[in-house]
Amino acid sequence: MADTDRIVVHLSWPLAAGGTGALCAGLAARVDGGGALVEIRVDGRVGADLLAVEALARLRLTAARLGCRTVVRGAGIELVGLLHTVGLGFLVTQGTGEAGAGAGPGGGT
Repeated sequence: MADTDRIVVHLSWPLAAGGTGALCAGLAARVDGGGALVEIRVDGRVGADLLAVEALARLRLTAARLGCRTVVRGAGIELVGLLHTVGLGFLVTQGTGEAGAGAGPGGGT
């Protein structure tokens, strides 16, 4: 895969309520056709809270709607645990903070 096929999105601390829309709009503006890999890099200071859960879920949905695959890197163990608790554990793989591209219900890997 060429470097141009990878889009990196930074999920940085502090997260603000309502800020996810801007992240998703920014992602949509950067996608040039489908098939890219969207790498969501989670800042180590991002806490395990519902703002982070919402941001990861909405970024993944935005990427999927644009025909892109996603991978999450850097999610802390507490955030990974919360994602599993709320039924979104497919976004990340326990222990590594990473998800396979396209992983999850209907994602196929």
